[in-house]
Parts: sequence; structure tokens; C-alpha cells
Amino acid sequence: MLRKTGEKSKAIAKRKFVRSKNPLADVRSYRLAMGETQTEFWSRFMVTQSGGSRYEMDLRSIPNSVAMLVVGFADGTLSEEILATLAAKVRRSYD
Repeated sequence: MLRKTGEKSKAIAKRKFVRSKNPLADVRSYRLAMGETQTEFWSRFMVTQSGGSRYEMDLRSIPNSVAMLVVGFADGTLSEEILATLAAKVRRSYD
């Protein structure tokens, strides 16, 4: 999670820089272009680090529901805040 305003601005700038790429064509390269670890990148989509690693190594296909979130985040339709709100609602629904 980003703590400082400067870090948040850098993250937004990086996302805009890589926005023109298709994140699903090579999700590992996309994540690396964002400058994020597997944990940082995949946790916003409620995917574990190990699950994300399997997607990146093509050991498992990315489910359509996760792919929609990744594409929405990459093209700016879904912000970090929206994803966090959705994740919190999902987690609460399991309580």
C-alpha cells in the first residue's frame, strides 16, 4: 500500500506510462514496468503472490474475473481506491 503522496504520484505516472501496453499479453513484463513485486501487484486483485507467479509463468490461465480487473486497472477505469473498496466489500461478505 502506498503511504506517501509522492509515492502515489510516481505510481500513477508509471501506470500511465505502461497504459498503452496490453497487460494480459505479458503480465510479468507489465508488472515489472510498473516497478512492483508480485505481492504488490497481485494483492490489489485479491490474488496471492504464488497465484500471480503461476499466471506469470503460464502455469495457469488468468481467470476472466481477474483479467477484467487487471485490464480495468491498466487502462485507468479502475483506480487503486476502487479496487481497495471492492476488496474490502468482498472480504466483509465472507465474515
